[in-house]
Parts: sequence; structure tokens; C-alpha cells
Amino acid sequence: MKLTCHPVPFTGSLNANGNILSHFNQTKGTLMTGKNELLNRRKSPLSTPSDIAPASVKDITGALNALTADVFSLYLKNKNSHWHMSGPHFRDYHLLLDDYADQLFAMSDDLAERVRKLGGTSIRSIEHIARLLRIADNDADFVTPVDMLSELH
Repeated sequence: MKLTCHPVPFTGSLNANGNILSHFNQTKGTLMTGKNELLNRRKSPLSTPSDIAPASVKDITGALNALTADVFSLYLKNKNSHWHMSGPHFRDYHLLLDDYADQLFAMSDDLAERVRKLGGTSIRSIEHIARLLRIADNDADFVTPVDMLSELH
């Protein structure tokens, strides 16, 4: 199969260095974006229009991100207790902790989306969560059910 290329006249825009920013592809009827423009877009921050002052956005979203990190931590603490629960009240505690964990996980999504809606950037990684975290971990091999519940209280 032989492919032929039909030249199409350039209709677009160039920057000061002569690099193509965008052009209109007449055969497809679409606006094409140049490589430099795409690279600049990737480097630019995620912008969300907001009528809140930038300093306030930074403060509010910083506090919400810290809260989101704490919610993730509580989620994992709940799941850890759920997975390692034992004793005569196993079934009740197991179901209770699973329900709490589901609610915390749903809450984290609402918090992160609020951060984006305000014009900030939300948590990006486990390492980011670890930097913001304000809740102590417990990596003990065994924790009694009473201690598990008191840590979550």
C-alpha cells in the first residue's frame, strides 16, 4: 500500500522564534497544536477560575489537603483495625469499622474535589500524604480491640 501526502497550505500562528503554535488542518477541519505549545501547557499549573484571592486559595487548599491526608490516615487505620479485629465482638466491630472506612474514603474524594474547585492542587501521592499527616501511626504487631477503638475515637 502506497501512502501519498497532499500538501496543505499553512494557516496558523507562529511565535517570535518562528515555531508553530497552532494551525488549522484543512483536510480534517480541526485546530492542531504545536509541540512547544503542548510543552508549555504541561508545565503550566492547573488553573481553575476563582474569585478568591490567590493567597486565600493557598491557605484554604493547604488546610483542606492536610485534612484530606488525615482522612486517608483514618481510613487506613479503620481498615487495619477491620482486618485485624479479634475477640467476642468481632463481627459487630468488623462491620462497624468497614462502614466507617467506606464513609472516610468517600469523604476524601469530596475534600480533594473541593480543593480543585477552589483553584488549588489536591494530594498527589502517598509521600505527599505522609508530609501532611497529623495522625500518629501504630505499626504494632498486635493491638487489642479496645485499644484499636480508643485510637480511632
